[in-house]
Amino acid sequence: MPIQFRKLILISAALFLLGGALGWAGPASASRPEHPAALSTRPSPPPTVYPPSQSDTGAQVYWGMCQDCHGDQGQGLAAEWRAAYAPDYQNCWAAGCHGEDAPSNSFTIPEAGAPALAGPGALPRFSTALELEAYIQENMPLFPTGSLTEDQAWELTAYLLSLNAVGNPSLTLSSTNSGAIPVHSQISPPESSLPGALLLSLCLILGAVGCSAGKKYLQTKTGTGNFYLHLHPATIPANQARFGYTLGAGGLAAFFCLVLLITGLLETYYYLPDPGGAAESIQTLATLVPYGDLVRNAHFWSAQLLVLALMIHLGRIILTGAYAPPRRFNYLLGMTLLVMALLLDFTGYLLRWDQGVRWALVVGTNLLKT
Repeated sequence: MPIQFRKLILISAALFLLGGALGWAGPASASRPEHPAALSTRPSPPPTVYPPSQSDTGAQVYWGMCQDCHGDQGQGLAAEWRAAYAPDYQNCWAAGCHGEDAPSNSFTIPEAGAPALAGPGALPRFSTALELEAYIQENMPLFPTGSLTEDQAWELTAYLLSLNAVGNPSLTLSSTNSGAIPVHSQISPPESSLPGALLLSLCLILGAVGCSAGKKYLQTKTGTGNFYLHLHPATIPANQARFGYTLGAGGLAAFFCLVLLITGLLETYYYLPDPGGAAESIQTLATLVPYGDLVRNAHFWSAQLLVLALMIHLGRIILTGAYAPPRRFNYLLGMTLLVMALLLDFTGYLLRWDQGVRWALVVGTNLLKT
């Protein structure tokens, strides 16, 4: 190959490589560089914690979706926070995404700026965590509005509560318990139920003393039409008035029914009759509601003691022959009430709908099969 031809090839190759290098460097120099302030002053993401709590996960979501408008500490779109960004982005109302030409699935930032989410006076329109979560999921983030998942909305709610020093890392927010969690006060489990139990015991003792005094007072009256005398006549056979004969089982059964009625009505304020929220609502009642654990235990043990009192009452009736005529109808009525009490006790136990009711269902279905 002639030397001139080889030199021509080498020169062409060198020019080609030089042109390629210039072409590679050209677009990079012509592209818009990132503003150094926007990179150097932006806070780093929160540290990863294992295992993460709901609030920890919410901090990650907040860093990625919320802090640009609401600040890294929830201080809102204040001037000191906007100063951390490049000059072209400091005026949020002049930018296209925040101006009048915002996308249809977004909104225009108010003139006062994005509100503060932490500190005195923050979140004034919300009273419970349930209200806060509903607003977040429906109206956030800026673009596209309503794109958060339900889990992300709950995580953000937990993080905002922690920003305001009212959160509880051990508590997982949900639609079941959030209605009992305030936004503007500290979340803390109730104190000991011992004072409430002592107060309840004192009320029962005073009630028993009052009933005894009322009984003695009414025994001196001879008038008719008194409801108390209808339940407890002034005169009965002496041998049937002895405690050793009645064992007080009938009166105890009536008392436990009254306790079940009152405590059951109180529990309906927090209980959710739903397979997905029943067990959690019971935990909310027991751990978040003041004296909720006392009410739940009083309801549970009254149901068990009611069955025991009814069995003792039934045994006493059989042993004393009180089922024979002319009290046969009373006996059959009592047996009907006993069956109803057993069914109510069983179905009430199932209302917890947790892992413990599984064996109760197995036993109940097996009894029905037999």
